[in-house]
Amino acid sequence: MAAAESLLREEDAFLAVQRQLKELKTTISQLSKKNFVLERDVRFLEQRIALLINHKISIEELADRFEGESLELQGSLRDDMKRQHYSNLFFLLQTVPEYLAKLTRSVSLNQIDGLLEAVMFSVYGNQYEPREEHLLLSMFELALKYEFQEATEFTSLLRANTAITRMMTTYTRRGPGEEYLRNALKEIVVELANRTDSLEINPIKVYEEMIESGEVHSEHTSFSEKMAAAEKHEGVRNRVAEHSRKLEGVATSFLDTIVRSIEDVPYGIRWLCKAIKQLVQQHFPEATEENVTSLIGGFYVLRFLNPSIVTPHAYRLIPHQPRYSARRNMTLVAKILQSVANQSHASAAVKESYMQPFKPFIHAQQARMRTFLNELCDVPDFHSDMELEQYLALCQPEVSIDITLNEIYLIHDLLVTYKHVLAPEPVDHLNEILGDLGPPEARLKRKDDVQLTLPLFSRWDAVPEPGDFANPLPSIGPLKSPRDHSLEGAKQKCKQLLMKLLRLYPQCAEETTLMKALLLAQQSPSRDVQVHAEITLSQVLTAQEQCGLPDDDGHALYQECRALLPKQQSIQERQERELQSLTTVYETVKEHGNYLSEQLDAYREYLEAVRKKVGTKQGISAYRRRSQTPIRVTFTQLEREGVVVEGKGIPASRRDNIYFMILSDTPGTYQVSMHYKGRSKEVLSRTFHLEEVLEMQHLRDPVLQLEDFVVLDARRVLTLLNRTFIKPSTGR
Repeated sequence: MAAAESLLREEDAFLAVQRQLKELKTTISQLSKKNFVLERDVRFLEQRIALLINHKISIEELADRFEGESLELQGSLRDDMKRQHYSNLFFLLQTVPEYLAKLTRSVSLNQIDGLLEAVMFSVYGNQYEPREEHLLLSMFELALKYEFQEATEFTSLLRANTAITRMMTTYTRRGPGEEYLRNALKEIVVELANRTDSLEINPIKVYEEMIESGEVHSEHTSFSEKMAAAEKHEGVRNRVAEHSRKLEGVATSFLDTIVRSIEDVPYGIRWLCKAIKQLVQQHFPEATEENVTSLIGGFYVLRFLNPSIVTPHAYRLIPHQPRYSARRNMTLVAKILQSVANQSHASAAVKESYMQPFKPFIHAQQARMRTFLNELCDVPDFHSDMELEQYLALCQPEVSIDITLNEIYLIHDLLVTYKHVLAPEPVDHLNEILGDLGPPEARLKRKDDVQLTLPLFSRWDAVPEPGDFANPLPSIGPLKSPRDHSLEGAKQKCKQLLMKLLRLYPQCAEETTLMKALLLAQQSPSRDVQVHAEITLSQVLTAQEQCGLPDDDGHALYQECRALLPKQQSIQERQERELQSLTTVYETVKEHGNYLSEQLDAYREYLEAVRKKVGTKQGISAYRRRSQTPIRVTFTQLEREGVVVEGKGIPASRRDNIYFMILSDTPGTYQVSMHYKGRSKEVLSRTFHLEEVLEMQHLRDPVLQLEDFVVLDARRVLTLLNRTFIKPSTGR
């Protein structure tokens, strides 16, 4: 009895971890989509506010985007017939990726973002579900194939800002990619961000640093004079040599980390590298190995790794924007990594003159990078697994996607617009559905848009057997093999299903026979396990009836699968580690969403201020009454929140005695003064307008200077102003 109770507790614990993993993966996928929308809205308002500042649009033109909140409402399609047609349409689009692959090649630049959001976060929005992941990769495979077919020369490949290149970059920033960056790079990035020394190797910048610190006195004013003096100065040459040695050490540490973590790189990102390699070999057979790995490195290093190194705060690897010297160090490391990944001759890989001394180091590391990039491509194909996943999905009670009405209407509109490219033949499933749907609906206002769960099903085919799923698309490798009625084919299908069931529910492996294991799985409290057991049993019985699978072979197959399966304890331990890692990803994604929401609130503050300026005098008077009391905030608090990036020349021992006073008696205008405890007079003061800070958003280095003492992060300044001057007064 005690042993049975212990086994039951273990089973409950295992299923609880599985349930938590499933829920967490779904939540991360939903938050990723929400953050993508928030980032898009932030970019939109930054651009539109810039036009507003320059009097090129009116405040009314921003009303719909300004007033709309992030989509939270759930809804449904009231027209049942239209809902069925859309269910058929999106089943077709999801399972036959050729249509969306062609669409990515057809849309205009201003249509890319809408298509990207709908495809990446709705049609294939479940980032951790193998079926959707593999279908998305199939879409990438076809889109890349079209890209390579249309390329006239090798050097033009994957260079333009097209829908497919944007989607590939966005793909790397989904949950699995972010999880990898945190696990693999966070520690070394934090270490680099915390360095207080400069690794600058540009002689003119080193010279300016030495002038600023008082080590060198110079009366040169022009750039050419400073450059000439820097090149002649022995102290500058020695400093550059010292920094170069340190920088080589840091770059080597990054390379070591990248190479060491190859097994942790998400499968999908590695498979994209493999697809690029195979397509180059097919379409440009004259390309050298260096050419091939350079193109792979352009995707993997330039588009995936380097952005997280140059702007680690944007990837939540560090809590806030680093100091200028740290940002410069990170940029130099990224330059070296990209030069190493660029497999052309070291002299061509190094563009800036001050990087020329690194040519021997870069040349020495290129072979190592080439080996790594080739090994990165060494992953199995997913096409045979996808056939099984399609079969399992079609046997499920319901397959669905979460999508908004406006995304449905957008995709419908794009399909109609480019129908001549997507389905040129009159007899085509897509043309049939579009004919039934009629013209696309007009897009809804933001506040009227809702999200709905759309069930997917096909109107044409009955549920196929494994291997029957028809995908008529050309591929790098065959997407499906011919239907195999042989005994060996039946055994292979049964083995695939059994292995999946045993991984899903390892308790089955404790049973002595196949039928007992299937019976136990059918009695599991998990509906997923029950359905999978029923499908597996059906396939085993079919194999016995149609292919003559003997009972002994079924039993031997079961024993073979049991032997291949790791122990339940190791599976559970692995899943618990995965749960811990995903919990960190969830917290990070959630925190980033909160930060983006605060940025939007800051923009709304500015827009509200503009509205008050163009409104009545009473509105401004009310604002003055509300904001006439200065806000006091300490230096250490702002430093902790990431608002203060640097305090130049301010000793750490004195920072506890420094505070700031912020006053705003006119909407959009702020006076910031810095004070030292015990002194009546302010240390420094500056008045700035909110549009100043907003314009900073478009700069690569968005910081505000308070004279020569304090450097502020412009984005977090917006958040601070919003929190202190708007939310308390509106009750938000």
